[in-house]
Amino acid sequence: MPNLLYPQAMLQSFNPNRKDFEPYGLSVTRWKPTRMNRTDRHNEIELNFVLTESVTFQIGGRRVLVPPGMLNVFWAAVPHQLAPPVSKDAYYVTTIPLNTFLRFELPEAMVQAVLGGQILNAEIEAVLPAAETRLDAWISDINSAHPLRSQATILELQSLLLRIWSDAEMRVEHAATHSKRTLNQADVSAVERIAAYVALHYTEPLTIAQISDATGLASGYAMTLFRKVFGQTMMENVLDHRLAHAQRLLISTEQQILDIAFESGFGSLSRFNAVFKQHCKCSPRQYRKLHRDESLPLKK
Repeated sequence: MPNLLYPQAMLQSFNPNRKDFEPYGLSVTRWKPTRMNRTDRHNEIELNFVLTESVTFQIGGRRVLVPPGMLNVFWAAVPHQLAPPVSKDAYYVTTIPLNTFLRFELPEAMVQAVLGGQILNAEIEAVLPAAETRLDAWISDINSAHPLRSQATILELQSLLLRIWSDAEMRVEHAATHSKRTLNQADVSAVERIAAYVALHYTEPLTIAQISDATGLASGYAMTLFRKVFGQTMMENVLDHRLAHAQRLLISTEQQILDIAFESGFGSLSRFNAVFKQHCKCSPRQYRKLHRDESLPLKK
């Protein structure tokens, strides 16, 4: 039931006509689960707060069940959608623009985990007591005409992410460092442009020079900055996007593996098979057999 103190907390639902990579901006909403006939992508960090009934997502090539009382955090540039069975109860969704997320000066390991495709999770009560009341208040504050109320919500989101990381870091691989990276506004803007360009064009042939030229950056600066923030090279990030795309298609469609290889941005079937086996420890065909879930809708 919505909190009656905050009537702004109306239910939102996915718009199938929204443009690919269209931003949601800084938002907190109550979300009505609906069957999604396509994936969604946006260059923001997404948090899903599941209060009453389990919600299942397909994020990249993974099927992710979020049980009641839990939340998850992931980089929404990765294709994602609700997966059957679709629950009846509303849940809360928060989106944080990538440039805002980077300005939070969170621990380096957390930033690299999220932007590296890891999905963080935590018990809601442990990181945000009285969650429904707080979330409805954030909706009210973000929609308020008073800028200080919106700023207060941003600060609370920063605090929440720190609590989530303190709860999740022991379960995340390579989370030993607690150092922070301080980025100026120019660096944040540059990283955001690179990340958005890669996420939009990873299925095309890409080179560092092409990415740098398209984002108006010197190659050396772009490579150094991207590795500093993401903990990987631009081309490694391109490869991660391609593999996640291929994994999703292997699980959710009946497409031929050759077609999936080319659609995901790999130049040949042999290259696709070699890279897939190196990173996923099995062939594409084996991956499909192991992870196929007949309850997932097939892409036509």
